[in-house]
Amino acid sequence: MRSFLFARAAADQQGKRPNEDYDLELVYLISVLHDMGLTEEGNTDNQQFEATGADIAARFLEENGVTDRRVDTVWDAIALHTSQLRRSPVFLRRRPAEIAIALNGVGIDAGAPGGPAQLPPGFADRVHARYPRLGGIRALSQTIEEQALANPLKAPPRTLAGELVHQRHPSLPYVTWDMTLEANSWGD
Repeated sequence: MRSFLFARAAADQQGKRPNEDYDLELVYLISVLHDMGLTEEGNTDNQQFEATGADIAARFLEENGVTDRRVDTVWDAIALHTSQLRRSPVFLRRRPAEIAIALNGVGIDAGAPGGPAQLPPGFADRVHARYPRLGGIRALSQTIEEQALANPLKAPPRTLAGELVHQRHPSLPYVTWDMTLEANSWGD
């Protein structure tokens, strides 16, 4: 909920109007569903939690009658929410506005540098009074780590989960780019 509130407030600060410049409901759906891959339901396959969460969100929307481009927008946003691709100016220009707006709110909530400066004075304090932090980011990090340790396929190299495991468990095997090149099928 905090992510949604931060997303909307930051968009307001940029002069973006809900339901004119972007679909407010889509921003809400992206914001509240973006970590579904870290739930018990999401801890069932060999995908990164972001992709699993995107699949869960898409299935939820489709089961509730949403079958148009909005499903794709939600899926893209959730699947890419930890990726640096979302910072690309071309990505921002070519993808629906809801993705950048929602993921900005997610970033603000996760503690991105400069995030609070995008909000009106006192806004974050009011949001935190209603929706306290309660150590959520650390708990999410722990869940990512636990899922990755239990199933290394959920933590490929150069992903959030892969880096988290590598940093917290440096003695575990870590596939480097050079190792990938050495193992390639073409031998070049």
